[in-house]
Amino acid sequence: MQKLKDLYQTDQGVHCQFSSLANVVNYYNPNIKSSNLFFNGGYFKTHYRFEEGQGLSDIRLTNEFGKIYKKFFLKNQIKNQIIEYQENEDEFRNYIKNEVDSFRPVLVAVMTNYLNYSSSYQTGYTNKHFIVILDVTKNGYIISDCFVPTHPSSLFVGEIEKEVFWNAFSAFKKTIISLESEKISKLQATNNKKFHIESNNFEDEELSIFANDLRRLPELFSEKESTVYKGLHRVGI
Repeated sequence: MQKLKDLYQTDQGVHCQFSSLANVVNYYNPNIKSSNLFFNGGYFKTHYRFEEGQGLSDIRLTNEFGKIYKKFFLKNQIKNQIIEYQENEDEFRNYIKNEVDSFRPVLVAVMTNYLNYSSSYQTGYTNKHFIVILDVTKNGYIISDCFVPTHPSSLFVGEIEKEVFWNAFSAFKKTIISLESEKISKLQATNNKKFHIESNNFEDEELSIFANDLRRLPELFSEKESTVYKGLHRVGI
């Protein structure tokens, strides 16, 4: 008999939260690719600030990549809920088993320094990270980690011991992201105009201003800082 772990596809991603969500959405609806989430959710909306800057360190360039999935769900009226799980480990295992036996992958947040399946997580630093649980085993869980920060990046699908998982999960508020799977499964990407990309979506005024300012940096700053500019210029910025 097939199980969730046999049906779920892990595509390597570029960002743990966005890419894990994209994989879950694609599991529920194969018509919805990560590119649909990316463009429908606002792509690389960029914010730029450089007022009376004294050097390159004064440049403030940020984007809304972390908000893409929220915009996608909002546009398509799909509920997504962040749950801080309050029960004990045994209750959690029962909850996960019920979810995966019902063919519903579970997206959770963990802290990376507790994860032991990649040396990239054993650096002395720790970050919030997102993985997907696909099955419950006697000794732990089968998980999907679509963005392991190796060089180049990689993915991991396999078993993690329950003690290791519980420590990583407990270290960040026992957070679960719950999705409205029925609505996702009914989305029609090929026929829905909301998924079409209009040409003016690619015009980002602040990013254009940044590009213009970047060309002027050698005139504004020291030779040392201009060297940074030359490096950026060589890679095509």
